[in-house]
Amino acid sequence: MAMSSFAQRVQTIMGASVPKTVDRGEWHGKKYDHIYRDLSLNFIDGKAPLSCSMKGDLTRDVIKYHPGARHMNSSQVMCISFFKKFFENKSVEHEALLLSVLRSCGIELAKDAGIVSAAFEYEPDRSERTNFDFYIRLDDGTNISFEIKYTESEFGGISPDANDPDKYDRKWKSIYSHMMNASPYLDLGMEAFYDNYQINRNIVFAGKNDWVIFITPRRNCSPGIEAGRRYIESLEQPRIRNINWEELALKTLEAVSGNKDLFSYYRKFNKKYIDVLDLV
Repeated sequence: MAMSSFAQRVQTIMGASVPKTVDRGEWHGKKYDHIYRDLSLNFIDGKAPLSCSMKGDLTRDVIKYHPGARHMNSSQVMCISFFKKFFENKSVEHEALLLSVLRSCGIELAKDAGIVSAAFEYEPDRSERTNFDFYIRLDDGTNISFEIKYTESEFGGISPDANDPDKYDRKWKSIYSHMMNASPYLDLGMEAFYDNYQINRNIVFAGKNDWVIFITPRRNCSPGIEAGRRYIESLEQPRIRNINWEELALKTLEAVSGNKDLFSYYRKFNKKYIDVLDLV
């Protein structure tokens, strides 16, 4: 019998942790233990945000929850659950704790830096359509973008369209080739750019003082995820970083240990998303 995938193993363990009395959701007409019928139950505090914006005026969009957002292993819900708590009470002290966590993971930020804007699903160019899972703008002009993975088997690639076979040629000529010329981090031709499409399209938006962060579980050793991490490391760009969820979660608990509310919340976050990785 073939071994189940990383995602399937995580789903099985997560689903077993939910009381049988909780209504399960369906996927393609079949009920699964790891799917909630009620989206709010997939959030640690039972609160599913509606607005993409956590602070500032980057966007006025509402969050478009993915079809799989009710799955306990949804990386979209994991991302929102992790970052939203730091902005819940509009407290600069809580926001400072988030920046402290990022510094502890090797992201070099000015000591007195403050957050002026933060948003989920931020789309800087409506025509190009790159969508950042989370995006922060600091008061010194530094931008930090985040791409979040949890149980995915790979980073995203191109999706050829039989009805529009020249789509990506046009996008390269009209958009990406020009962005590439201005990028302080990438110098790629069209084929190489598309070989690691999702990673490169996140990077190509970054200016010389920006940070591009990819967060993946260390325990997720899917070939596509490992290949993506190797590619990120091969760029040898200090501001283009892969961070492990396990490290980030531990650093977060350490940073918020003096705040009873935050510590309780992130212990629950770790129990749901991180502790399970030791059981896979």
